[in-house]
Amino acid sequence: MNFLFQQYFLLLLLTIIIEFIVFWFIIKDKALKLFFYSAIINSFTHPLGTYFYQNLFVNFYVVELLIFFVESFLIRLLFKINYKKAVLVSLLANSITAIMSVFF
Repeated sequence: MNFLFQQYFLLLLLTIIIEFIVFWFIIKDKALKLFFYSAIINSFTHPLGTYFYQNLFVNFYVVELLIFFVESFLIRLLFKINYKKAVLVSLLANSITAIMSVFF
């Protein structure tokens, strides 16, 4: 595996773990379920965000905003919580991971 490929998967794993922790603190459900949903959500949005940002030269903030909306919908759908709470969870989780991505 080349370095960029390894780095991509490391960042994906970090994103899954960080968002899992946010889910755990706010949603307070079974840890395995929260981790699984975090992996599902981020396995969908992380590659799309990376592709848009790297290949289509879309602004970082636009990409993060789109990911925020998509993840809000997926969080609401998977966790069966109201949309207001899903937006809060998505905003917090994506703010943390967006700040993390700036440093990496």
